[in-house]
Amino acid sequence: MNSAITSSTAVADTSILMHVAALTNFGSPETCEQVAERRRRAGDSETRPLILVADDESLICRTVVEILRSEGYDAVAVMDGAAAVECASRTEPKILLVDVMMPGINGVEAAKKIRQAHPGIRVICFSGHAASSELLQDAQAQGHEFEFLSKPIRPEALIKAIRKNRA
Repeated sequence: MNSAITSSTAVADTSILMHVAALTNFGSPETCEQVAERRRRAGDSETRPLILVADDESLICRTVVEILRSEGYDAVAVMDGAAAVECASRTEPKILLVDVMMPGINGVEAAKKIRQAHPGIRVICFSGHAASSELLQDAQAQGHEFEFLSKPIRPEALIKAIRKNRA
């Protein structure tokens, strides 16, 4: 076996990617429109906080949504920044969990637009790219404070970050 594979597997064994194998048993994920309609129909009976997940990697989106749902949260995923802005306007999530580096509107720009429309939303950015720190520093200089998680995201760290200051 390739030693690079072995060592990277040992490092990432508790990362979010460990949940990928289980995804083969899941059906199609709910769309933003489906979640918005489900929550509208449920009205006041839906008390779980909604978390909007935005990442251009579909497997990460689906995995994060399933982890969050297994912890009792409601969650929906979108694949880019523009879709995150649109979905937030339809669903009014409590938390935005967004990848910094995405094509089109990056995660920081999407977060700023969403927070402008929804000032109370909590934003947690994540990235595995070193270049993302410059985007976050620019946002901070403009008065935007976003929390940050590094990729690979470990489920324990994700849930701890979500539970911090309870959504």
